[in-house]
Amino acid sequence: MPRTLFKNALFITMNPGREIFHGDLLVENDRIAQIVKAGEQTRAKENAPDGELRVIDASGCALLPGFVQTHIHLCQTLFRNQAENLSLLDWLQQKI
Repeated sequence: MPRTLFKNALFITMNPGREIFHGDLLVENDRIAQIVKAGEQTRAKENAPDGELRVIDASGCALLPGFVQTHIHLCQTLFRNQAENLSLLDWLQQKI
């Protein structure tokens, strides 16, 4: 099965550290196999024989985790745990 390498993407991780960085993502067997930050090497060989590695230039594109619960607004995901016990109106006025 061919592998896919997304190069030069902007990663928005939504992890506790809220990391955002540029890098590459390697997909093998329909699973994320490796993520590396810009300047690091993936284990993918870009000079692989035709059909073994599909390279996609993701410059100008963002990669985000899959949305399991799809009825959600992006701002709600990015601002999760930021309400600090505020009412909705106070949160909208103070944080957004």
